[in-house]
Amino acid sequence: MKYKFKRKPRPYQLRALQKALQLGSLAVWFDPGLGKTKVAIDFTAIKIAKGEATKAVVVCPLSAIGVWEDEFPQDCPDEYLPTVIPVVGDMDDRIKTLVEAQAGDKTGPQVLVINYDSLRNDTIMSLLKSFAPQILIVDEMHYTKNHTAQRSRRVRELRKLVNYCLGLTGTPIPKNPLDLFGQFLIINEDIFGGDRGAYKRFRNRYAVMNYRFPSKVDKWLNIDELARKYMPGHIEQKILSVRICPS
Repeated sequence: MKYKFKRKPRPYQLRALQKALQLGSLAVWFDPGLGKTKVAIDFTAIKIAKGEATKAVVVCPLSAIGVWEDEFPQDCPDEYLPTVIPVVGDMDDRIKTLVEAQAGDKTGPQVLVINYDSLRNDTIMSLLKSFAPQILIVDEMHYTKNHTAQRSRRVRELRKLVNYCLGLTGTPIPKNPLDLFGQFLIINEDIFGGDRGAYKRFRNRYAVMNYRFPSKVDKWLNIDELARKYMPGHIEQKILSVRICPS
């Protein structure tokens, strides 16, 4: 299929897009301001063009919802442009929006853009699941660094529904390398495992924790090994980290 870009991607954006299409699920860790959103929009447009997707959900901070509304028309070719639906307002308004998105008279591709905190609501989660998206885009993915937090668990619930998942962030390690586990778990839980003991194995592999203060790291272990799993351009079991600057 020949896809005509509405705006020409930069070389590093094109490389990330090609890997996303090859692998299906991808962590795009560009430095801030390098155009992660464009990669996700072109990815979605191509899946729509190929008939492989008609529905997507973007989970992002509340402040970013307007950015997605603005940038979809800028980067998505008109013939594949989905209806972009911001899920905003009070909780009743958000629920109403989700119900209307699934009305029988709705045709054509749709993209729901919703903030992380909305996922706390059980009705909203139920409606998102019944929406049946094929694509999940997790913007500012470092928000899921705490794998035990409710919003992280809710994002993983959505991840299990979709065929394709992109995770976008410029700060994959906001605090320390243990922050990577929750993000890897969303992209592909086979990386470090998704069972109950997976985090403990991950933590013991890469850190020695303080005996008296279990949340404090006394010493890091095997950091070179961990770095190889997320260094720029490195591919490891269906995850690509491309935290790069244009050359």
